[in-house]
Amino acid sequence: MSPIDRRRLLGLAAGFGTALAGCTGGGGRDGGGGSSGDPDDDTATGDDTATGDGTSTGTDDETPTPEPELVDVESIQVGPAVRAPEYSEDFVGRATLISSPERADAVLDPEALPEDRRDRVRAFVDDTDFERALLVLVQSVGPDACYREVEVSDAELSDGRVRFTARAVDASDGDQMCAQSVTYPAALVRVTVDGPVPSRAAVRITDGWGDKTTAEAAGQIDPSDLDGYVRPEGDPPTVRDPLTCDRDEFYRLESGLEGELAWGEATDEDGDPVFALRTDTLEAEYGETVTVSLTNVSGETQTTGNRRRYDLQTRTEEGWQDVRGTTDSGVVDTFEEIRHQPGEGFEWELELTEEGLVTAHHYADRLVVCPGLEPGRYRFVYWDLAVAVAFDLVS
Repeated sequence: MSPIDRRRLLGLAAGFGTALAGCTGGGGRDGGGGSSGDPDDDTATGDDTATGDGTSTGTDDETPTPEPELVDVESIQVGPAVRAPEYSEDFVGRATLISSPERADAVLDPEALPEDRRDRVRAFVDDTDFERALLVLVQSVGPDACYREVEVSDAELSDGRVRFTARAVDASDGDQMCAQSVTYPAALVRVTVDGPVPSRAAVRITDGWGDKTTAEAAGQIDPSDLDGYVRPEGDPPTVRDPLTCDRDEFYRLESGLEGELAWGEATDEDGDPVFALRTDTLEAEYGETVTVSLTNVSGETQTTGNRRRYDLQTRTEEGWQDVRGTTDSGVVDTFEEIRHQPGEGFEWELELTEEGLVTAHHYADRLVVCPGLEPGRYRFVYWDLAVAVAFDLVS
C-alpha cells in the first residue's frame, strides 16, 4: 500500500520527551518562540482481494447498544513537550483516543519521558482495563514553562462520546521563575465506564491564553467495517480503444500521481491504514450517479490536499487514461492543507454523463469529457494519497 509521509500528518507520538527550563518572565503567544509502473498493469500495491464479490464490507447490526454509565475519571500528567514542527501558530489543543495496549504503545513512548514520569505513566497504562476503560491523551499550550499541567473536569457521557473539559494551567507556586518559552503540557486521562466502552471523545480545551477549542478524538476504524466497495473482481468486461479527441486544442488530463498506487487504503510508513476510499457500487449504467467517499480511519486528525486532486480514468489498450481534458493549456492546481477529524473526509458524487462529470467541478468552464463515455472499467484515483477504487460502466 502507498505510504503517507508522516511529516505531512499531524502525528501524535513525537515530542513528549523534553521539559522546558530557563529564564524569567511570561512570553505572549506571538513572542513564544496516472498509474503505477506499467500503464497496462491492472494491479496495484496493497490488498488486491478487497471487497470484490459484490457484497458490502459493512455490517448491519440492528441490536440496540446499551448506554454506558460513567464510573471513574483519573488523570496523570505526561509533562510539557517541546514544540513539534507540524503545529500551527493557532494551535489550542488536541486529543487522541487510546483504546488498546497496542494503541498506547503506538502513541506513547515512556522511554522518551523524563525518568521521574516514566514509571508512573507506564504503570498508569498497564493498570488500564481496556474492557472497561479508555485513555485520552490531551495536549494544550501555554505562554511559559510554568504551564506544565493540564487540568481535567466536568466529565460526562452523551451522544456516544466521552466529554470533558481540559485546561492548561500554571502549576507554579507564584514565586517560581518561569522560562519565556511556549510549552505544550499534556495529560493522560482514564475514563472507566459500566457498559460498552465509547469509541469517541470530545474534549473542550482551554489553553494558557484562554483560547478555546473542542477536539474530537476517535478510535481507529477497521476499513473492512466501512460500507462500500473497492473494485470488481476479475478482468474488465470491456477494454476501450485508446482515447482520442477531435477537438482543437484539447489537452487530456494527466495524473498528478507519483509512485505506487494502492487499492482502497492509504497507509502510513508502518503500514497502518490512515484513509480508506470506497465506492457505493461496483456497476453502474450511463446516467446513474456513483458516490465515492474518503474516510479518515486512523483515529487521529489527518491532512490531505483539496478535493479536486483526483482522476477519473478508464482502462484502455494503452493503459489507464483520464476521460476528461481541458480546452486551454491545462489545469494547474495548488496544494491546500485540509484537516480531517477521525471518521471524516471527502465525498464525491459522479453523474455518469459527459456533462455531469464536469459541471460540479471547480474548473467546469475548462473541462470536457472527450470522447464520450462508453462501457468499460473506470477508476477513481485520489492522487494526493495515491489510492483508488474502481467500478464498471455497463450498457
